[in-house]
Amino acid sequence: MKVLFLINYAGKGGSEKYVQVLTEYLKGKAEVFFAYSEDGPLVNSMINLGATIFNLKMKSAFDFGAARKLASYCGENKIDIVHTQFPREGYIAIHAKKMYPAIKIIHTAHLILEQPFLWKLLNSIFSKHNDAVITVCNKCREVMEKNKYPGDKMHVIFNGVPYKPYAHNITNSSMRKDFNIPPDEFVFVSVARFTEEKGLPFLIESVKRLVSIMDDKKFTVLLVGDGALEGQLKKLADGYGLSSYIKFAGYRDDIENILMGSNCFINSSNSEALSFAILEALSKALPVIATKVGGNFDIINEKTGCGILVRYGSDIQMARAMEKMIFNSDFYKECSKNAVLNIKNNFNLENSCEDTFELYTQIIKEDEENDN
Repeated sequence: MKVLFLINYAGKGGSEKYVQVLTEYLKGKAEVFFAYSEDGPLVNSMINLGATIFNLKMKSAFDFGAARKLASYCGENKIDIVHTQFPREGYIAIHAKKMYPAIKIIHTAHLILEQPFLWKLLNSIFSKHNDAVITVCNKCREVMEKNKYPGDKMHVIFNGVPYKPYAHNITNSSMRKDFNIPPDEFVFVSVARFTEEKGLPFLIESVKRLVSIMDDKKFTVLLVGDGALEGQLKKLADGYGLSSYIKFAGYRDDIENILMGSNCFINSSNSEALSFAILEALSKALPVIATKVGGNFDIINEKTGCGILVRYGSDIQMARAMEKMIFNSDFYKECSKNAVLNIKNNFNLENSCEDTFELYTQIIKEDEENDN
């Protein structure tokens, strides 16, 4: 089996991690190719994983020149499956399939974004040429159906992270020493790009609210990441006098170490599909406070019992949830225990990859049966 992952920007977000973990899983099972338009950290990662690399400039969803090059490349290398991640490359793969019908196209929807009328119309015409559509959460499936993708070709396959039994123990981490945080201080951590959809101004507003309702209890909120809003966020925190509560850690490549040294993970996004960052936090036995958006409902609910959901924009709900994590030790311990069980039972990387590989196999088998 030969699988080509196609992505426009080879960056460092959740969709790029998705491609990387699938590539790692496919070692020994399939030959992996990787085509991208804009260079980024994922390129070196894919090279290190042994993928064959192809730089394909993709100017738009209707870049027919790129589609011709992709079709030619797939024909020369006998590619079986092109696995796309976003609408631009998804459409280019569909155009390529018209020129080289032998390829099968699987599209993964990572975003929860209802498209305007024109895109829905185009989707109703073109998206039926996908052989399968993977949605990473139930809300994503719902939105993709509204966007006129074919419901009978959709498969909900949750993102996953590696499962290992783990009990929370901050002594496993050097994080507190790195940031001069006392061992008895409660640490909330957020790992996110500093962009609008991640809702970090809302989180800072919530910290301000929490400080106003607590009796001089010291805690730290560690913001891990970088991005366009970094200057604005620092100015907001300083303006509220929160410099002793909020620490900006910048971009870090030791996320596991950061999580192990923290007490609770916060996701403050105004839009989210199925967050790898949340899953990674759960795998390290961290309870999670997250907003009531997208795939967060699949992760945190009464059945999983691993955290608290709050309404986006309600600083009082977020502050009260943070207060409960600090002071209600029985609730906190129960969430911590359930966090790792949630990964084991629902978001286990091995299961996610197996389900995806099974889908690859099924699609190729169906094509072979149709030929006979």
